[in-house]
Amino acid sequence: AGMLAHAAWLFGICGPRTHRPTEEAPNITRLDGVDGSTDSGTLRVVVCTWNVGDKLGEVPPPTLDQLTWFSKLCADQAVDIVLVGLQELTPGQLADWGSAFQKALPADFALLFRQHADTYIPLFVYARVGTATVCPLSDGVDPETSSMTSEKALRFHLDEAGVASKGCVACVVTWRGRLALRIVNAHLQHAYTGLAKRNRQQGEIEQHFATVSSMPATVRHLPSMLLQFGDLNYRINPECLLTAEPTKQDPGGSETFCEEFRKLVDICEQPGSATLLWPGRDQLQQARLAGQAFVGFEEAPVTFSPTYKRIPGEEARSVAYDREQKRLPGWCDRVLWKPLAPGVSLKSSGYDAIEEVNWTDHRPVVAVLNLIAEPSG
Repeated sequence: AGMLAHAAWLFGICGPRTHRPTEEAPNITRLDGVDGSTDSGTLRVVVCTWNVGDKLGEVPPPTLDQLTWFSKLCADQAVDIVLVGLQELTPGQLADWGSAFQKALPADFALLFRQHADTYIPLFVYARVGTATVCPLSDGVDPETSSMTSEKALRFHLDEAGVASKGCVACVVTWRGRLALRIVNAHLQHAYTGLAKRNRQQGEIEQHFATVSSMPATVRHLPSMLLQFGDLNYRINPECLLTAEPTKQDPGGSETFCEEFRKLVDICEQPGSATLLWPGRDQLQQARLAGQAFVGFEEAPVTFSPTYKRIPGEEARSVAYDREQKRLPGWCDRVLWKPLAPGVSLKSSGYDAIEEVNWTDHRPVVAVLNLIAEPSG
């Protein structure tokens, strides 16, 4: 019944979807003098991460009308490269969802890379024709059709079908022969109490993908940057340390948990909750500051409401969290970066959640990143 309701909402059977009011448009701005389509020294990248909640493959990909927010964002920002990282998408839907996003892009964009790597964590890379190249892992390897190896995917947990629900998919893209990007779409361990395991998984990702030596030998001489995004699953710390929380098998929760959950959700549902909770109670930023994970990574300031666990189908003008399936809320969906080889700087000109996309318990998150190549010599 839940999946049928999900599908009905997606295709408007439940009535017209509301849209975010104009005054609450995504927090995306233009930078004067920074235009990825004309300035050969600046690369503009749009990143979108979205947990679509469809591991069963029962929901068709969104229509062009349902991707208006994505299409407008990419057109308005004059981008060179668009990165889309999805989570909880069945591998059989890879081609259809990839095609849906491409149709929403300007006509001069081509699909450079799409892979699921036997995971529910597909990665798509689109770029203006002639501006970027996906680096093969070895001579003669086609990055779109080759089988996956540990060089471009990590699988942390396999289901009965042998598909990983947690892990990452990665690739390397070069831009105009001047910059190299290591791109990683990840889905880490769930639950507030899964913090230590999340940090260990992130450590594995960094070991495999966050060094210059991990890059293909042909691009190690280039300035390079790691872009990591996905459902990283970091939650907001409650006031009182909790050692247990509700599960699908035991959904009730202790009296202490329920009280902490209620207080936290009450804050998250108020306007401006990020100013009260980020970064001081954000597990990810606290792990970074403590040197436990994401050391050397950067992130734009978070100003949007926590993206999980929302009520599917809620009014776009409201922010409401699921009080039946009690999960501590969090900014699960994130975009971060880390410099690898010197010679490139990064400036963010936008970071926001898309509130109008309200048919799953996550909100998509988008970022606009401007990478500036320093003059050589």
